[in-house]
Amino acid sequence: MKKYHVILTVLFCVFIAGCSLIGTKTPPKSVLGTWNGTANDGSPATMVFKDDNTMTLALTIEGYDIYLVGNYEVDYSTDPVAVDLNALELSEFDMTLYCPGIAAFPEPAKMIFYGMMGESSGGQHPTEFNTSPSQMGEFYLDLSKEE
Repeated sequence: MKKYHVILTVLFCVFIAGCSLIGTKTPPKSVLGTWNGTANDGSPATMVFKDDNTMTLALTIEGYDIYLVGNYEVDYSTDPVAVDLNALELSEFDMTLYCPGIAAFPEPAKMIFYGMMGESSGGQHPTEFNTSPSQMGEFYLDLSKEE
């Protein structure tokens, strides 16, 4: 009888543990690393996120080759993931830009990013991806992680 009690207790614990996993999300992918791909207009784009929260972004927007250096913050608790690109130095124009953006990881080693650059911080994050942006400073990137 004691043997059945132990077996039932173990089965009950396994059942409870299994139920606690139902509905949990898989952990989000990390933005860390070098990401290469294209912008919405087909031009090349590269984003590099370092573990010291600095980043670089190289892309072409509206015919301008842009290279930005700054820092970033990521909130993985949101869906899509909120990514703030902060204090982006645009030396060619002596400007500092900010970009509230969103990211998603549709498959391993793949990230899509959408954001809107501006000269002030504290902008609202987009809630969905616009794959055909048309406003000044707005961009969409389709990226793959460099191995």
